[in-house]
Amino acid sequence: MLAIDHFFKYFKLDFARTPDQLRAVQRARYDVYVREFGFENPADCPDGLERDSFDPQSLHCMAVYLGDNKAKQHADGETVAGCVRVVLPTLKDPDGLMPLETYCQESLEPDNPKHPQRTARDSLCEISRLAAHPEFRRRPREDETRIGALPDKIELPSEEEMRTYPLVSMAMICASPAVALLVGRPNMFIMVESWLARLLKRMGIPLEQIGEPTDYHGTRTAYYIRAEGIVEGFNQDMRQLYDRVEATLRDNLARDDLGAMIRAGDHPMGREMKENS
Repeated sequence: MLAIDHFFKYFKLDFARTPDQLRAVQRARYDVYVREFGFENPADCPDGLERDSFDPQSLHCMAVYLGDNKAKQHADGETVAGCVRVVLPTLKDPDGLMPLETYCQESLEPDNPKHPQRTARDSLCEISRLAAHPEFRRRPREDETRIGALPDKIELPSEEEMRTYPLVSMAMICASPAVALLVGRPNMFIMVESWLARLLKRMGIPLEQIGEPTDYHGTRTAYYIRAEGIVEGFNQDMRQLYDRVEATLRDNLARDDLGAMIRAGDHPMGREMKENS
């Protein structure tokens, strides 16, 4: 429990509520998905932001760095250490599709009872863009030169702070079912690589395969997950982290009645982002 308390000392969880916050999330995604892993072509992201047409209809959960290490702070905005988005098919457009339906429809098993087209649209969501920034997965500046960081250039975070870094990705995993349940979208879908599917299953997350592997930024497969099943499968430590994450996000959604508006089919953040991005 102490490590979880320390995590919330160095990071805050919130939703991207403004265009600037969304850009901070998209900048973190660029660093992970474009620069680090090459899933996207840098030429398609000339402004250093990774984004797509599904961003305006998504809730973007982020872990924002609160520490005082200047080397990790972004000069023009919040430092997003981790993020995940929950894509919500808009209820005002019954034909609106999720990304896996748009790009991977042919790989889905049409007769599978968990196929998204066989599930009530107002109960669906897709989890995607789960990422932890490399600054919070590697030792500080270790990739700065071919021989690593030079001692007189390092601003080392405290040992207490560094012990919280592995919780960034774990908090984003916890945020996914928390958000889905808080906004009344318990039927979750994801497209993941085989190694991540194996990892999630080892964590007790009950994935149900609903399609064949397909080429989508590498070989990925579609899975269905019931949000409650994720929470039930967590071990004691993960459940403690989940409870803190869920309580924090519940409070954040209560601001401006955001959660109630989304459950009613409105998406005020998405509307603002479309108008101002």
